[in-house]
This record gives sequence, structure tokens and C-alpha cells, in this order.
Amino acid sequence: MPDVFYLGHFPDQATGRLAAKLDMLFSIKVPTNEKDRKDWVAKHRVATLSNDHRRHLHARIMLAFGREGFDDFAWWPDEDLKIAIVSGKQTLLEADKKRTELLSQYQSLCATFTDSDKKKKLSIETQQNNANATYDQAKKELAPFEDEWRRRHGDLDPLVCSPHG
Repeated sequence: MPDVFYLGHFPDQATGRLAAKLDMLFSIKVPTNEKDRKDWVAKHRVATLSNDHRRHLHARIMLAFGREGFDDFAWWPDEDLKIAIVSGKQTLLEADKKRTELLSQYQSLCATFTDSDKKKKLSIETQQNNANATYDQAKKELAPFEDEWRRRHGDLDPLVCSPHG
């Protein structure tokens, strides 16, 4: 179970296995005064973790609540999701505009092509490849936000109206 972390066992007890349940964490109030804190720890501590175990527990707690490469789009509130979609669509439109401008330049160059235009043609082709890559990346980044919007609101366009009125 990914949300349970085995801590170890007491050697003198056959069934004394301990585990941390990472699906529910609690805080406790520990005295801040050093003497009182030492007394409190001496009274309540039943065991300690090795340094390796503590580091592993810390990593498991972090993984239980959020993964690197975070890809959960369901937590966004509708208004924030709309902002992300509108911003993503603007980036996509700007990238598409650049692709269209370069295509127009390329077509004009091809219509009047001379040998001296080879470098310019190659430059425009390189810029087109870069613009296409930018467009594809913007489209890829926008897709999960749009998918989450469709999951919540079906075909309701976030650019046209609000689901709340």
C-alpha cells in the first residue's frame, strides 16, 4: 500500500510492527522550552528511526501528497482553469500566426525564387520548423486543461460563457 510506510518492529515483541499511515497525518504540540521538551520526549518516545529511514519516510510523505511531474488538473477551480485555457489559447494563436506569416513569406519567395534567395529560403524553412515545434508544444500543454474543462462542462466553451451564469 503506497500510503502506509513500514517503520520497523520491536525486537522483544513478536507482533510489535509499526507503520506510519500517510493518508492521515496529525500534528502534536511539543513544549518549546528545552527542558520541558526533553522531559516530554523522554516520557512519550517509544523508538527512533535511523537517518536512512527518516529520509525515506520524508520522501514517501512528499510522494503521498504530490508527485514530481505533477499532472493532476482536476484541482483547478473553474475560474483559474478558464484563465489557464485562455492564456494557452492565446499562446497557440500567436504561434499559429507566426507559422502563417512564415508560410506567406515562403510562398512569396518561391514565386519569385532566384539563386541568390537560397539562404533566405533555408532561413525561412528553419524558422518554420521552429514555429511548428512551438505550436505543437503549446497545443500539447493546452490539451490537459481543455480535457479537464470538457470533463466538467461538456461542450460549454470557456471563452464564450461561464458555467455559473
